Amino acid sequence: MAEYSIIADISRYLLERVRSLICPRLLPNREQVALSAPYEKNNEALLQLYLYDIQDFAEFTARSPGKPPAGILLRYLLCFSRYAQAPLDPQLQQMIFGRLIQDIHRVPALPLREFHPYAGEDESPLPLALSKLDPCQKRGLWSSLSEPLRPAVYLEAGPVLLSGEREEVHRAEELVFRLQQY
Repeated sequence: MAEYSIIADISRYLLERVRSLICPRLLPNREQVALSAPYEKNNEALLQLYLYDIQDFAEFTARSPGKPPAGILLRYLLCFSRYAQAPLDPQLQQMIFGRLIQDIHRVPALPLREFHPYAGEDESPLPLALSKLDPCQKRGLWSSLSEPLRPAVYLEAGPVLLSGEREEVHRAEELVFRLQQY
């Protein structure tokens, strides 16, 4: 079961996975692939990975005593920045999309135990798939970002169970201190 850092851990792992697939074969520098929003104008990245939705996946949540875990599904967008100083050739963009899609079909899971320190030994790999968005949903997403519709790869990671337990913090009832004179 995952702890609160799981969302950041998944984003970081996906970023490294994309970088390792694309750089240096198709893009020379790893910094050209970054976690950033499609509307960011002051960004050096050519290829952007953006977490655009965290969906409640209550039907996945196991019934257990105590605080039940939260089932969540993470939705990502991979797109090219339209604000880059030197935009990529459209054919190179299509090659990069093809490489990413090929990898997702080849390895449709994330090895949770390898990158999330709180994953249990019995934790299974986290499913990774292309999102099945219809054209209307895509237009709505891009409209909500105040950006024109453009080619992108839409991903779903999860569902993952986020621990319902929280760390107990004990209230201090007594404060003891000593003053020393210098």
